[in-house]
Order: sequence, then structure tokens, then C-alpha cells
Amino acid sequence: GPRIHFTRMGQIDTSLYTAKDIFRFIMFRSEIEANTDDNWIISGVLEIIDFSKIPYALLRQFEANLFKKMAAFLEYGVPTNLVGTHIVNASMDAQIILNLVRLVMKQRELLHIHSTLESLQKAIGKEYLPVEYGGNNGTYEEAMANFEQQLNDFSDYFDEDEKYGVDETLRQVEPTVGPAANKTPPTPVSPPSPKCKSSFNIWNLLSS
Repeated sequence: GPRIHFTRMGQIDTSLYTAKDIFRFIMFRSEIEANTDDNWIISGVLEIIDFSKIPYALLRQFEANLFKKMAAFLEYGVPTNLVGTHIVNASMDAQIILNLVRLVMKQRELLHIHSTLESLQKAIGKEYLPVEYGGNNGTYEEAMANFEQQLNDFSDYFDEDEKYGVDETLRQVEPTVGPAANKTPPTPVSPPSPKCKSSFNIWNLLSS
């Protein structure tokens, strides 16, 4: 089956990180998995996001335009498929925002909002969830320690990756109206690079 990712929004310090930083971290994770995990590439990925205790300052940053950019990255920028996104422990305010986000999604069926842990367990299966979510597949702390080690192992890789990017002055600008506006956006022209598989380079495009 697909790989399962967990994100606990309430653990994020909004004085240090923004919603864009969260997505940038997802780029880190995608880059590592693209290089180490064939199952992630073949079977796809399923996101579980815990909205408990999410700061309102962070919630306000999740605007539709940012989700559109992230969706574009997932569709064109990584060699895997997003099987689904499951939200749990979302407040009423968060659910209102998430339902607005769903309205601008092309594949609305991929977003699931669970009002209880039992609903999440039924959708995913207890055998795939950590004990913190009523499952029996190890603990959240064990998963965090494992991924922290992976990040450390890839530190030199990401340091090297930062040397490369996209020259935005070479980007071709397409008309925003008329028949040409419906065409697939052109691939930005970049100087030759010895390494072209960087998700950070794609993120630089999305954040512009």
C-alpha cells in the first residue's frame, strides 16, 4: 500500500515557521523518499494531518493560492501520486477553511475530514496507525527519530543541492487571456546543471 505521512500542526512554533516552511519541509521529505523508497514512488503517499492545538496564526496562512501551488508541485514535481489527505482533530474554524480549500481542488475526493479518531481508524486501519492514534504500528516518537536520522544522513546532499537553482530572468511569459492561456505552462529554461532532480528547484518556482 501507499506510504503514510503524519504531520502534527499543533507542534509547529509560529514564531519560527510559516505555512511555506511546512511545505518546504515536505520538499525535503519528498527528495529523500525519491532517492531511497521505491514503494513511495510505485504505490503513492497518504497524508494524515493532525490539526489539534493548531495556532490560529498558522491556520490563517493556509490560503487557497498556496494549496494550488502545492497541488501543482505534487502533480508535476514529484515521482509519486497523492492517494489522499486525511485531516483529524480539526476545530470548527479549521473545518470551514478546509472545506473552502476543497472547493478549489480538482480532485476533491482526495481530502477527507474526520470528526473522530474512530473515523480515521476505520478509513486507514489500526494496523497502519501509531499507538498515539489508537493503532499498533509503533509510536510517533520512533517514527520521528527514524526520520531525523534520515535528514542528518542527507545533510551533505542538501548542502550541495543549494548550489543550483532556476534563472527566473529566462522564464517565458505566456498570455493570461485567450486560447493560449489554456495551454500547459512552458518548462522554465535553466542553465545546464549536473543535477536536475532537486525538489528545491521546483519549490523556488512555486514560491515566486
